[in-house]
Amino acid sequence: GRTQQAVGNMDLQGIELATPDGAARIRLDALKTRFRWQPVQGGWRLDLARLQLARQGRTWPETSASLALQRDENGVRLQLHSSFLRLEDLAGLALARRELPATARQWAERIRPQGDLRNLRMEAVVRGGRLVDQQLQADFDDLGWLPWQRIPGMAGLDGRLELAGTRARLSLDSRELTLKSPRLMQRDVPIGRLQGMLVAEQEDGRLHLTGTGLSLATAHVHGNGELALALGGDQPPELKLRLDFADGDAAHVRDYLPRGILKPKLAQWLERAFVSGRVTEGSLLYRGPFHGFPFIEHQGHFEVRFAAKEGVLDYWPGWPRLEGLAGQVAFVNQRLEVHAERGKVGGVRIEKGTATIPDMKRSRLAIELEASGPLDGMLDFVRASPLRKGREALLDTLAVSGPARLELGLDIPISHKLKEHKLGVDGLLSLKDNQVGFPSLGYRLEQVTAEARFRRDALFITGGTARLDGHPLQIRADTSAEHEIHLDLEGRLPVTYAARYLDEAFRKRIDGTGNWRVRVVMDGRGRHGALLRVSSSLKGVRSDLPEPLGKPADARWPLQVELPLRTSKVLPVSVRLDDRLAARLQVATGAEPGLRRAALRFGSDTVPELPEQGMALLGRVGQLDLDAWMPILASPAGKGREPESVRRLRRI
Repeated sequence: GRTQQAVGNMDLQGIELATPDGAARIRLDALKTRFRWQPVQGGWRLDLARLQLARQGRTWPETSASLALQRDENGVRLQLHSSFLRLEDLAGLALARRELPATARQWAERIRPQGDLRNLRMEAVVRGGRLVDQQLQADFDDLGWLPWQRIPGMAGLDGRLELAGTRARLSLDSRELTLKSPRLMQRDVPIGRLQGMLVAEQEDGRLHLTGTGLSLATAHVHGNGELALALGGDQPPELKLRLDFADGDAAHVRDYLPRGILKPKLAQWLERAFVSGRVTEGSLLYRGPFHGFPFIEHQGHFEVRFAAKEGVLDYWPGWPRLEGLAGQVAFVNQRLEVHAERGKVGGVRIEKGTATIPDMKRSRLAIELEASGPLDGMLDFVRASPLRKGREALLDTLAVSGPARLELGLDIPISHKLKEHKLGVDGLLSLKDNQVGFPSLGYRLEQVTAEARFRRDALFITGGTARLDGHPLQIRADTSAEHEIHLDLEGRLPVTYAARYLDEAFRKRIDGTGNWRVRVVMDGRGRHGALLRVSSSLKGVRSDLPEPLGKPADARWPLQVELPLRTSKVLPVSVRLDDRLAARLQVATGAEPGLRRAALRFGSDTVPELPEQGMALLGRVGQLDLDAWMPILASPAGKGREPESVRRLRRI
């Protein structure tokens, strides 16, 4: 007779199930259930109770399920109800069916869907070996798939799935999920919360995915948005995405950089540049294919804009960071712009600033700043930057104060394609009534007013003014073709400013006022230290020193004094006085200034070498009054000890 039903218990270990046509086999670690099979009109129905299944080391919770198959004039109808179903196991069964469309089969094989379905109700109709209709409703937990090609993967999605024909709807309500995109991101992106609605449907041979009411939050930012994604067919994947976000942490910009489509040096710069700060609000827009990003011309449109505050920008190694920034950041296709409305660098207040990368493929960074603040803060900026190279000693000797204004432009290559492109510097420093002192030399300029235009290896000043103890000075600066920078101070000064390091016996015999030029000589390329050159015709200066150094006030005796400009207790000084005298001196600075050693050569402009101690007198003179010179030369060191050279003169 005909079987009415079959009822029984099943407890199997290490079994293998085959599809009816033998096309595929699935191995199960264990299968235990109570079952009832019975025929129905046009087919059969199987009910399972207290089902326990283990596959690949993972065990299902106790499950109830039913499976029914019926044939009629419309085709074969398959119905499945289950309180639980593991998606990996369902995908294995589906891939074994010949009726599965080729597109669906390819996607299932590549992305390997996973997760748990609960309260599943599914119905499928197959006609002529083709799937013609399908219905599905289920809650899902920990849903995910692997990344494939340019499509990112996900893990940890929770929500509800509803499928009708070629249209699927996912209601998302997920916590603790992960975005996986190894071709795009350097690391997986953890997402704390994702909610919203996704609708997928087949149209014109493509899968269209639409997301509305999307809300997400990570540890570093939260936002809301919508998307539209088209996949498959003969066209490349295309995405339309809008996301509004807020309350972001700029220190974690690096965690969301699409490194897979950025040039390596640009990616490194972006990772380092955004050190910290708060993103108050912003938006992201993407429209176009994946393969053309970052877009050129009209291939697509990518735009990220956000407002930030308390930002710290480390724009280039070796340069002082920009801190306390508030402003706007914009990525538009291949262009990056940062507009700072306020901030500071060291103790200097930034009034306005921009950082721009016009073309991310060539990766050249242009920075423009306008800042105001104390001059010593701006000097600290120079000391902390590559501009200090070759000028360390000069910067250490300076003590400055007063207000100043700075306009600075930097042109920085951050691409291997720009190896020959040097870092460019272009700036304007405006001073008004400042003080600039050289404590180690005992000089202090006041009321310094000037506009200094500078580049990395050049300096230009015209029309600058200053005062030294009330005496007016003119300030100029220029740079030669050999990158030698000359900073000049010119004016009429009493000779006492030049003679202050001579012993009193010399100083009291020299007086008068003349035209003087003080020149600071710097190597613009930073290869050599700075020099100080003092020159004068000495017209207006009188000397009552004995012959051959006695001089009337109206005579011109060109003088040049040169010494290194650095902080030191003892400085070497070279002197040329017309063709009458050349000297090399060792001068003590600081609290006890004075002459320590000296070598003087008369009748020559060739500077002699210093003796090991005391004073050396060299050369030829027409007249030398030794009796008059003895008390002047007796104690050059100021210690009361008569040098050997003087004792020899006495013996003469």
